[in-house]
Amino acid sequence: MDSDQNPSKTQPFVAESHPLETVAGLVHPHQLEVQDFSAYALIVDARPAQDFADDHLPAAVNWPVLSDSEQSEFERHLQADRSQALLFGAAHARTNMNSNALTAVADLTLAARVLVYGAGSDLRGWLCAGALREHGFDVDELLGGYKNYRRWVGAGLALLPRLFLFRALGGPSGCGQSILLHELAQQGQQVLDLAQLAAHDGPPFGAQAGKSQPAQLLFESLLIDTLRHRDAWRPLWITASPATLGSLQLPGELDTALQRAPNFEVVAPMAERVKLGCQRHPQDAADPVAWVERRAQQSGQGEPRRLIDWRRLAQVGEIEALVEQFLIYGDEIASKGSVADVSIHPAPLATINLESLEISPIAEAAARLIGSPGG
Repeated sequence: MDSDQNPSKTQPFVAESHPLETVAGLVHPHQLEVQDFSAYALIVDARPAQDFADDHLPAAVNWPVLSDSEQSEFERHLQADRSQALLFGAAHARTNMNSNALTAVADLTLAARVLVYGAGSDLRGWLCAGALREHGFDVDELLGGYKNYRRWVGAGLALLPRLFLFRALGGPSGCGQSILLHELAQQGQQVLDLAQLAAHDGPPFGAQAGKSQPAQLLFESLLIDTLRHRDAWRPLWITASPATLGSLQLPGELDTALQRAPNFEVVAPMAERVKLGCQRHPQDAADPVAWVERRAQQSGQGEPRRLIDWRRLAQVGEIEALVEQFLIYGDEIASKGSVADVSIHPAPLATINLESLEISPIAEAAARLIGSPGG
């Protein structure tokens, strides 16, 4: 929505100082004419609940200021009489400031800064801002609403992956890369944990038990929020990842950057990989039959013989053998993907042999990585 269409936008935007040479300065909410999202005590998404579930600004809470039927009626009023439509919408916005909305603002002082947004030109953001201002809050609106935010996310994800010094932990899945990544963070390195953001453990094990993967758009919002808070002048460690993580797709520039990044191959004995797989998936191991069916659905692979073997192992409770078969399947998927142009996939800088996946050798490996050429 343009500023001249916004009846409540009376104060000029003044950007707070932020060094442009930082990543956060290059891709900053100032470009949306609002302050850094962290500057707000509350961010309110005034769109319908399903739109909010698909994607939203970091830390936003949902307050659907108009129901779908009310929005339709509001739009009909707009075509006939704009003034009457605004009165109609404002009245419903006040009514819809229900217990959820009041709970969200209950602990805020009137000096607290609040950011609100709607879809774009639907005026939901303006109605929400008006209702909050009536309660005395200092409210900023995101002009252009969610549509403008998505343009900002897209531009940021096209730019930021080109700026970082990525360092990838590769090798066969389940060799302790995620534990090693966590240990690197413990030792002061900066990391990007794609498995955590995507709620997915890669081809061998699939989606994480008890967690739902975010929608694609929300995944991208989580990515941009994470990348903005990383330092482009320091290495950014990450586990090597396929372009697809379950239902999610890596943004193109990020996938390209990771494929070309210097990498370290991490390897471990199959027995250690199996033990780690059992340790990290206790809920799945407790119900192996359901685990197999979920894996079969997630992988989409059409090999009846493999599924028969998986189901047989699950039914007799051979958990370790089942985990080994999952790992072998993941290795096969990775091997097929590595047939691509070797000029895009550089040779590993070094191989990290982990004879054990206990914390002590992992910590020692992390220290070696930090001190190694290219680390």
